[in-house]
Amino acid sequence: MVKNHRLAQSIYNASWNRFILYKAESTGMKVIKVDAKNTIQECSNCGTIKEGINKIVLGIETYICNRCGLQIDRDINVSINIPERATAGHAESYAREI
Repeated sequence: MVKNHRLAQSIYNASWNRFILYKAESTGMKVIKVDAKNTIQECSNCGTIKEGINKIVLGIETYICNRCGLQIDRDINVSINIPERATAGHAESYAREI
């Protein structure tokens, strides 16, 4: 493929993104792009963003908010934050609460 690993990874990611976008749009689904920046650092309860030495790093599986005390699996926290960002300001949403 490509000798530069980072370039190869970027090409791979771009291809998957285009494929998923194509498949979603071809079935009539609405596609909303979300800026994923800090979704792992943001508390899904109060919106506080961890900074500095308090940031979540690899290996830490539980998100604990220093402000409101929320304790939640970090992946679940992110899975709440991303749909919230996608539907912020939209009256209608395809996102569902389980």
